[in-house]
This record gives sequence, C-alpha cells and structure tokens, in this order.
Amino acid sequence: MFSKLWTPPGEWYLDSAQGRLYYLPMPGESIDSIEVVAPYLRTLLEITGGKLEKVPGQKILNSHPHLVFRGLAFSRTEWPEPQSLATIGQSAPMVPGAISLSDAHHVAFEQCTLAHIGTYGIAFEEKCWDNRVSGCAIEDMGAGGVKIWHGCGRNTVEDCDIGNGGHLFPPAAGVLIGDAPSNIVVHNNIHDFFYSGVSVGWLWGYDENQSGGNIIEWNHVHHLGKGKLSDMGGIYTLGMQAGTRLRYNLIHDIWSRTYGGWAIYPDEGSNHLLIENNICYDTKCAPFHQHYGFEEWQSSGQDAHSIVADPKFADLNAREFTLASDSPAISLGFVPFDLSDAGPRPQTRTSSHTNL
Repeated sequence: MFSKLWTPPGEWYLDSAQGRLYYLPMPGESIDSIEVVAPYLRTLLEITGGKLEKVPGQKILNSHPHLVFRGLAFSRTEWPEPQSLATIGQSAPMVPGAISLSDAHHVAFEQCTLAHIGTYGIAFEEKCWDNRVSGCAIEDMGAGGVKIWHGCGRNTVEDCDIGNGGHLFPPAAGVLIGDAPSNIVVHNNIHDFFYSGVSVGWLWGYDENQSGGNIIEWNHVHHLGKGKLSDMGGIYTLGMQAGTRLRYNLIHDIWSRTYGGWAIYPDEGSNHLLIENNICYDTKCAPFHQHYGFEEWQSSGQDAHSIVADPKFADLNAREFTLASDSPAISLGFVPFDLSDAGPRPQTRTSSHTNL
C-alpha cells in the first residue's frame, strides 16, 4: 500500500472497501503505543435561540451573559469536503463551526479549548448578538478560529490564542466578520494561517451594508500566508466601514505566494475607517496597501500632509521600534505604545478542562 521510496513516516491510508487502515509509523513508534482517533461528529455543540423579528436593542454594558461555558475542551470533529472546493471561496465562509450558534444572545465561552477540528472553531451563523469568546485557545483547525457571519452584531472575541489553522481549507481566516456591525476583536494572538488574520466586511464596492463600528485593537497578528496564498493581509477589510477602527495592533511576518502580502489591507470599497497607531513589519509586499491606490486622490488635493520618511527606530535590524524624540512619526500624531500589550492580557486560565 505504501512505497518506502517516497512515502514519509506518519502517512496513512484508509481502504474503505476492505475496512482497513494502513499506517507508516514514525521512527520509534510501536503499534502497541499508537493512539488512532477517527473523528465522526461534525458539530460538538449547537445553540439555536428563538427567532427575532428585529435587531435586539442596545446591550447593557458589563451585563452578565445568560449562558456560560467555562473551562471546557472541545476536540476531534470531521466535516466532509464539498464536491467542489471552488465553492469554499475567500475566507471559507460556508464552512461551519464545531460550535455553531444561530439566533443566540448573551452566550459566553470562557477559558475553553478547541483543538483538532475539521471546520471553524466557533461560528456565529445568523442573528447572534451580544455574545463573547474570552480567554479561549483555538488551535489545529481545518478552517479558521471564529466566524461572525451576516446579520450578527455586538459580539466580542478577546484574550484568545487562535492559531495553526487552514489545514483543510487554506482560505479561512483567524477571525472572520461578515456583513455584521459593532463587533470587538481585542487582545488576541492570531497566528499561523495561510490567509488573513482578521477579515472584516464582505461587500465589494460601495453599496450600503451593516459592517460598520467594528473594533480591531491590541491584537498580535503574525506568521500568515506562509507562501501558499496571495491577496491577503494581517487585517483585511471590504466595503464601507463607517466607525470601524484598527489600532494598536502588532502585525508581522506576512508572506504571500505572489502579490498581496500586506499587514493592513483595505480592499475594494473600504472607506470611513480609522487606521492609526499600528506597528507592522516583515511583510512580503508592504506594511499597508489601499486598493485603488492614492495618486489620483492626492492629485485632487487630498491627503496633503502624508510623508515618506525614516521613522528613526532605535534599532531596526533588532526590531527595536522605540522612536527617537524627533521622529517624524511622532510629529504626525503616532502614539508610541508598549508592544507587549498587544495580544492576550495576563489572566488566570483553568488548569484542567472537562473534555467534550
């Protein structure tokens, strides 16, 4: 079944007709010590609330969630590939979640672990408002980490470690926000995907949409693309984004296959965003790319005060980004911040989990 001339150790083959699993062991492995897991379930947890006729009213700040999942481990799911992978598309939005929510409100996942799953980790599919994913670790995914899809809003992803994904569906994003308003993605470590770290908005062009007011701040986004896909970024936006702000993010090591290895990438129709006080470096193409460019805009007298100059970092080769007091970045209004503050905040995680 295997050719020793070309098959690397660790490969396996399932002969469905014969009901046999063939495995070429790693050096030092024994059949007596190998654990084989064959995932069967597609969804581990499904939450469906009551149907709402309209968007819920403004949430009460600091209100407690009505349903909390804390310190649980969710792992080992399967999802069969569709007949045509061409239907997956950018950010893999059609891929479901191991945890799936619809019409759900005031649900929280705190200090949970999701690992070894064939899909997205957590998917807010429709009309999900005022939910929270906090202090969770989401790793080894077939797709992405958290999906907040069309018609959802005011959901929060905070202090999470989301990484090592896209193994079955490389176009998936670490956090995907569709046509959805007022979501918060803050203090996360998002890393090791083949596509974008955070993708916000979903309409190409300048049509009216709902995806404004999203806050993407204090995230550490890094090691994306890995030379596999193109046209991607650490933070990627689409469409009109009134009130959306991207700031205090640390973004680096964005490496596309050909074009489009950017740290911050406002793509088609992106406008009315506030983008400020981000540190971006080590990208294949550029730290920032605005679709449709700037030359025509500047020739009309807009953006008159932009400059291209040495920011006067303390030691660029050592990636020491402390700015000199006479840095032109400071004169433009850049506010220096402690890079160690980007990513999850120190917190007490549960030492053990209940497996589901």
